[in-house]
Amino acid sequence: MTKKKLTRREREKLRHRKEILDSACEVFAEKGFRRSTIQDISQRSEFSIASIYKHFQSKEDIYHSLIEQVLSVFLKTLKKSTQNLSDPLEKLYRSVETTLKMYEEKRAFCQFLFGELRPMIDEEAEQLSMKSLNAYLQIVAYFQCLFTEAIEKKSVIDVPPIYLTISLLGNLYAFMNYWLHLAGREIVEDLDPILGKEDYKVIPKVFFEAIALKPIKK
Repeated sequence: MTKKKLTRREREKLRHRKEILDSACEVFAEKGFRRSTIQDISQRSEFSIASIYKHFQSKEDIYHSLIEQVLSVFLKTLKKSTQNLSDPLEKLYRSVETTLKMYEEKRAFCQFLFGELRPMIDEEAEQLSMKSLNAYLQIVAYFQCLFTEAIEKKSVIDVPPIYLTISLLGNLYAFMNYWLHLAGREIVEDLDPILGKEDYKVIPKVFFEAIALKPIKK
């Protein structure tokens, strides 16, 4: 089925929406979500407040749309990075390396995400929060599927895949949270850039050596 080609106006609308989200990410990273205002985003993006409200209902809408956008790109990148691999354990290892590299490339997003964590489901804006929640759950489903395959092939320990998934993602998030909060401080000047060349291999190695039942081909 041929994908419908977007009109010039539709392409322009998407481009403007992305520019607003990119600017919002920088503002949230610098000031935190609560202290940021639509005015701040307007000044950074050079779009009027009225123009921003044509794309988003509120600051909360921008927040959840930003997470949805980045996580959607993240999932596509993960799938692309493993498309030529067949072994689920190799796919898992490559996915972790790709995740770490994306954290480095999306540093402003990480600072915004880890700097002021908000409830996954916002009771005051439940419909809006489903955007970011659904995007996150797709990431969880991706890793859970790979762990299921790895267990079936007796490549990793046999525990519920969801436990392995949450353990892996929790380790990665904790690592990045630690890295981001210490980066730039005098006591750890060597943490810039966030990840050194060897860290992309060491971090997944620590996790997978604890659960793998066979060597990982790298």
